[in-house]
Amino acid sequence: MKTFLVVVVLLLAAFLAGHMFGDRVLSMAGMTASGPDSGEAGTDGPVDLRPPAEADEPADAEPAPPEADEGPYTGDVIATLSRSLGGSMGNGEFKAQGGLIATPANDAEASCDVVGFNLVYVPRRQDPVEVQNPGARYTSQASQLVQRAKPGDIYYFDNVRVRCEGDDVSRQANTLVFKIR
Repeated sequence: MKTFLVVVVLLLAAFLAGHMFGDRVLSMAGMTASGPDSGEAGTDGPVDLRPPAEADEPADAEPAPPEADEGPYTGDVIATLSRSLGGSMGNGEFKAQGGLIATPANDAEASCDVVGFNLVYVPRRQDPVEVQNPGARYTSQASQLVQRAKPGDIYYFDNVRVRCEGDDVSRQANTLVFKIR
């Protein structure tokens, strides 16, 4: 029961942080707000949210050619199950999946793989069961939990770790939560 409470608190904290500090996401990503009114609250002026280097370039400028070796992928990686980030899913569709997929958010040519994740199964009105799953595909233990899916059950894919080409170590990806219908 403690594991379930910890997971719920972590998910709630991540959700609230995204809503409370959403304006900081742009500044952390290197974006700038510029325009006649600098995008201040309550003004009607246009806001340019391109990165600073692009914001100052003329519209008809030629894009720079891509470098031959751009190094490792540094953008966000999104973990999905059947192209879904979470929410409600039918038990047939949920049971038909073989594991998670890692997709680079901003680069269609980059290649990323799921290194592992924790699967937490919370049967309706019962204590949660957790297994660690190395790799993207379900192990036999994780597969057994997935095959027990019934309407009202909840599944958490927590501590999802991914590695992209050029990465020396794995990195954290998003958490997925599914309620079975």
